[in-house]
Amino acid sequence: ASKSLGEICAEIGDGIHATPEYSDDGDYYFVNGNNLSGGKISTSGNTKRVSASEKSKYKDKLAEDSVLMSINGTIGNIAFYEGEKVLLGKSACYLNPSPELDRHYLYNFLSAPSTQEYFRGELTGSTIKNLSLKTIRSTMIYLPSMSKQKEISLRIESVRRCIAENSAQASKAREIKCALADALLSGRKRVSI
Repeated sequence: ASKSLGEICAEIGDGIHATPEYSDDGDYYFVNGNNLSGGKISTSGNTKRVSASEKSKYKDKLAEDSVLMSINGTIGNIAFYEGEKVLLGKSACYLNPSPELDRHYLYNFLSAPSTQEYFRGELTGSTIKNLSLKTIRSTMIYLPSMSKQKEISLRIESVRRCIAENSAQASKAREIKCALADALLSGRKRVSI
């Protein structure tokens, strides 16, 4: 069975559309879509911060199982919300899955090339591209049983880990090849092969 994300998510919303008052020693990071990558929220010393009192002015509905996605400028970066102290800006949205939708399944669905391609086709705006919450809410998702969702996510994660391991091995092999080529071609060293 398929349902729209709006039907199967408890809440879909975006970050604030105002500029908050920044604070160098604030406890909360002001996070936008460009802070989402590889399933995580990434911050640096350059990431602006806000105080707890400034954060309290804005009501978001982030939940422990929220999935975040960039929707303005950079589209389709995705991250799990893990309870970090953040205030979302308008270029990020959050999707809070209902109990019948596994957050890893939702993450994989949003990351899927076909979903990303669909989103790119639905962008609005001429200078800065934007993916509307309306489009996200109306996006259809195939919804098998919870156990099947978890099984699908585990299989995808298994392949992702395999790719990461092979990439690391390939990187190491390239380093060895370069060192070997330098040694053999320089005439400075004898190398046994």
